[in-house]
Amino acid sequence: MQVKGKSVTDFELARQALRQAEALVVGSNRKPTVDGQQAAYLDHLFTGPSLVAAGAKMLLVRLGITLLVAVTLFAYFVAMDHNQWAGSIWPAFGYAVLAVYFGLPSRTAAVGVSSAYIATLASWMHEAAPTSEDLSRLDKGLGILRAYKLDRLARFSGLAGLGWGALFWYATSHIFAIGLDASALGDNIGRIIVAALAFMMVMGIASAHATGVRAVHQTIEFGLLEAQRLKEDDEALGRSPPALP
Repeated sequence: MQVKGKSVTDFELARQALRQAEALVVGSNRKPTVDGQQAAYLDHLFTGPSLVAAGAKMLLVRLGITLLVAVTLFAYFVAMDHNQWAGSIWPAFGYAVLAVYFGLPSRTAAVGVSSAYIATLASWMHEAAPTSEDLSRLDKGLGILRAYKLDRLARFSGLAGLGWGALFWYATSHIFAIGLDASALGDNIGRIIVAALAFMMVMGIASAHATGVRAVHQTIEFGLLEAQRLKEDDEALGRSPPALP
């Protein structure tokens, strides 16, 4: 294949497509590139944290909707029985969490994915992979990269489970066990609180990262579909593939 006058391998083209999708999701104005140590340094310094920030923004949108639903329900409960307002807080919040978490797929399945991102990426793919065979190979190459990332996320989930198990063991053996020295109990509670907060922070960052990664790959998948549609339109109208600069 050729991209901008240079011959590239399927691996290089797949990486370039992935970088294009990453730049769209994070809103980066920097030109996506895959070559050079300086580019790798800038990606680790800026693009990686920006992807986490983009994922956190998507999660905050859902959190905001959850709080809005909770406030609405709380106001309704108070209007029905203002004497029992204190007991209405947790039912309202619990229902809001369930309502948003188990919401409509059309509202939750593609958060962070936009038609503008898909159209931009599809246009790039339409030029970078000028034939249906090229686009099919690009799809396979992106599938390989996606499988690696999903495997990495699965490994982190396993480590998170071990971390939670260690935290639970420490709490049960140093706080809730029978016969513990009262003088050391305060220090143990302080340690478990610090450890729990650190664990929650790490899990929050990991959740934001996973959400950003999902948006990137969904943008790629829909971009591939749109690029295939553009090629089918070209074939139906007898147009030649777009010229590369």
